[in-house]
Amino acid sequence: RRIKSRTPEKRATDLEKRHQAHPVRYFLYVIVLVIVVVTFVAYPVVRSAVGPGSVVFGSYKGTEIRYVPGKTDDYFTKQIQNIQQQLQSQNQQQPASSELQSYEIWREAFERTVIHAAVMDDAQRSGLIVTSAAVDEALAQYGPYVVNGKFSIDAYNQTSATERVANRSFFHDSLVEQQYYDDILSGQKFSSATVDFIKTMLSPERSFRYVAFTFDQYPADLVAAYGQHNAKLFRTIKLSRITIKTGESDAKAVYLRLEGNGALFSELARNLSKDAYADKGGEMGVKTYNDLRPDFQNQGDLDKLFAMHEGDISPVYKTSFGWVIYRVDQAATDPDFTDPATVKTVRDYMSQFERGKIEDYLTDLGNKFRDGALQSGFEAAAANAKLVVHSTNYFAVNYGDSSFMPTIKTNDDNDALSSASYKADFLTEIFSLKVNSISKPIILDTNIVVMQPTDERPAPADETSGVASYFPYIAQQYAEQDFGAQILASKYLTDNFQQVYFTSINRPNP
Repeated sequence: RRIKSRTPEKRATDLEKRHQAHPVRYFLYVIVLVIVVVTFVAYPVVRSAVGPGSVVFGSYKGTEIRYVPGKTDDYFTKQIQNIQQQLQSQNQQQPASSELQSYEIWREAFERTVIHAAVMDDAQRSGLIVTSAAVDEALAQYGPYVVNGKFSIDAYNQTSATERVANRSFFHDSLVEQQYYDDILSGQKFSSATVDFIKTMLSPERSFRYVAFTFDQYPADLVAAYGQHNAKLFRTIKLSRITIKTGESDAKAVYLRLEGNGALFSELARNLSKDAYADKGGEMGVKTYNDLRPDFQNQGDLDKLFAMHEGDISPVYKTSFGWVIYRVDQAATDPDFTDPATVKTVRDYMSQFERGKIEDYLTDLGNKFRDGALQSGFEAAAANAKLVVHSTNYFAVNYGDSSFMPTIKTNDDNDALSSASYKADFLTEIFSLKVNSISKPIILDTNIVVMQPTDERPAPADETSGVASYFPYIAQQYAEQDFGAQILASKYLTDNFQQVYFTSINRPNP
């Protein structure tokens, strides 16, 4: 009767008042409702990779963090469903064979279940209760018995007693969790001085223009010259291998079997090898000398391997990951520095291990551009050097890309400044320049940039006026993240997730 007397218009008005009076609490309220609705309305997409038995991933204060496939009120299962449904709704779900995404979904569900267990434990110890009437009202408004926006007695009667109990338990726990977050996180107060301090961080804002020199501009002839001078690093060889991790004596026993019959190599690799190439019969494909260097504790062994002929089987080598026997599928060949693929291999190597050479070359180009810009102007110097001039939005010193403040954006697709918000020296330098002056070349990852501040202004009033209402919301998010991180780092948590996941959920091939 109580539900019936509240018209849709009245309920909408109540929600609007609640939103205006407590915006953060209302936000949490909506989040809980979304979880509830997704849980009961969304198509269940969990595909259990385990049998009918439950799997224990760890514990929190003695409460097992358990996954129970097929159990309707299993919190862990519901979180997997929620996460998968969210990914599907965002068109981000990759094929089911994506092992990385599967791992991330299960890990996220595990962490949510741990935090839920911690909240329920703390709520119980503190005496927090939710009345039966509150559970009734939540079920009547948002539960699985709602049809076309209204509570359906037929849907309720058609639900088994077991499901009713499970639904009631889930809604009870959801309301307890909602109330706990309201009490712990929603009641934070911030002084006006704190908000004023945040406002001061928004000013001054500056806009810039800049040119960028990328690592790709390092000349191909210099790349080839470096490769020729270090040709040994880029020699290639095609190999297969058998990796034994149980001991040198076991590896030598395998080698003895191969001495009499090298044709067994692929079969032994599939059955005995313990690495990523085992399923392919040990085939590694083409590798460079540099690719293999980190694996060998004795570089002389690597030199001997590169001196072998096609079909040769190496002795047992001790490597950084076990004892290895190699088969030479194609003898080593010298690099062809007229081949663009080889030049790219050398360029990639230089970008990782010889950055200084590239940075010095591009910095010299940047200095020449700056000298020209000081004489003829920024735009003219860019035109003479055939460089594109990029420009930015207005932004303040926003180290770490804080969501309180405008982030650095360019007015085109150039990504040279994509990491600039995390470079304190970069921000210090460009905000120390006078407007219209020109910076020295600045190194930013794989770019060298020359910057010119074109304007400076106080932060607009609409940005500063929004801080007072926006700051508590963002601070709430950070508090919630810190709260969850504290639980996941707690001494009360026993985290066996990775071991259990790879032994019980996603068993890798031997």
